[in-house]
Amino acid sequence: MRMTKKTLAALLLLLSLLLTSCSLTLNTPGETDADTDETGDVAVRPAETEREEDETVYRYAGNPDYPILADAYLDALPNMDFGGATFIITSPDVTFLDPDAVRYVSDTVKKRNDAVEEKYNINITTAESDAATMIEEAKKARLAGMYYSDIMCLPVSEVCVFDAEDLLMNLRSLPHLDLSKPYFNATSVEATTVGYRTLGVAGEATPASDLPCVIFNRGAFGKKVSDELYTLAEDGKFTWDRLFEYAALAGNMEGVIPSVLAPGESLDGIFVSLGEKYVASGVKSVPSVATVQNSFDWAATYARAMFNSAASAGIPHDEAAKAFSNGKALFTVGSVGSLDDYRTSDVRVGILPMPKHRAEDPYRTLADGDSLVMTVPAGTTNNEMISLVLSGINAASYGYVTEQNASYLHASTLPDNRSADMFELIARGTVYDFTVTFEKTVPALSEFRSVVRGIIENGDFSPYDAAVTKLNRDLAAVYPLAN
Repeated sequence: MRMTKKTLAALLLLLSLLLTSCSLTLNTPGETDADTDETGDVAVRPAETEREEDETVYRYAGNPDYPILADAYLDALPNMDFGGATFIITSPDVTFLDPDAVRYVSDTVKKRNDAVEEKYNINITTAESDAATMIEEAKKARLAGMYYSDIMCLPVSEVCVFDAEDLLMNLRSLPHLDLSKPYFNATSVEATTVGYRTLGVAGEATPASDLPCVIFNRGAFGKKVSDELYTLAEDGKFTWDRLFEYAALAGNMEGVIPSVLAPGESLDGIFVSLGEKYVASGVKSVPSVATVQNSFDWAATYARAMFNSAASAGIPHDEAAKAFSNGKALFTVGSVGSLDDYRTSDVRVGILPMPKHRAEDPYRTLADGDSLVMTVPAGTTNNEMISLVLSGINAASYGYVTEQNASYLHASTLPDNRSADMFELIARGTVYDFTVTFEKTVPALSEFRSVVRGIIENGDFSPYDAAVTKLNRDLAAVYPLAN
């Protein structure tokens, strides 16, 4: 196959960019922070009271290299003309798929979609539908032998439900689809793979938003120390040990304790932040338990330090959020989507990534069950177009759509300028987990995760061996290698 001059130039540019280090650019002044209402208009957001009086308000801006890389990745894909065909993407959230969905991000989405449409001579259209409606419509279409959608973006926790109804295609059967490309999330491939089948993939076009994070009390720390924390995280040095060093400053603050922690999902976030996972899965293998008994040591150490901090002040687990929002603690673990549970007009909050165990480790952030992955309906016949457009829309989103998501959340949710920078660090470390994907069809996964939470919280190993045996047995029964 001959390589055109344009393709060769793009590949050379891509290679040169990959061989140089890309750093975040300085943010530039812009509009005041805002929220986006249901019509897509922009309005002043309610968290305005959290701002430092001397803080310069700007919109988040990012790395100018990302759009160049996105163009190069898209250009490197095979060219093909599909004669103006309509390409339908159905999703419960079309914010980053439909240019008419939210005005705040419409220019970004339109530019990306236009590039893919031009390359393949297609028209991308979207349909907004919740998972329950999608599964019913997909089942009806299959029974009638009719076309439903080219791509279904599903909450990752619903993938197993659709698969149980034989509604999903094995993505590995699609031509031209290389799931190892950097515009796909590698952990999402592992988390949606059983036996010889990969059922879904998350990528640059499906940014996750409600991610675990450390929430800290900016008002108690003051601007100088808060800026130190942000810089520490940006430099890749925000470890659990450093968190507890800063938490110790509570000793100099009357009525303030180092940290509080609610049990449950926060423990999952801590466990995954340390590079641990519940289940090992992959192509040509039967999923099986990935933990051993010392897998929980560090998670238990860090979580119990936070539990003990609260207990020493007489704060029960279920009042962790209330205690933090009352200004009684410096740190807690929550999620970006739960910030309103932790902040008040009297408590200014900031967010940080989930800490690392060692500074040389990457930041790791557990995606929740509502995070979207792209799937393909079973029985589709236009596999070539689907594989190229699925690749193209993620390639053309590389890097800058995540930044635009940070900008959007800065306008609607995030409490201060540098929290937008933090969110990008958080998002780029997104980890998808097999347990979250398949627990609706393998209940033993939820049971095992509850056992792990108990071990982390109070060291109760008594149900562990039985839970491991049951989970391995159930996984082998539901997802044998033969599938």
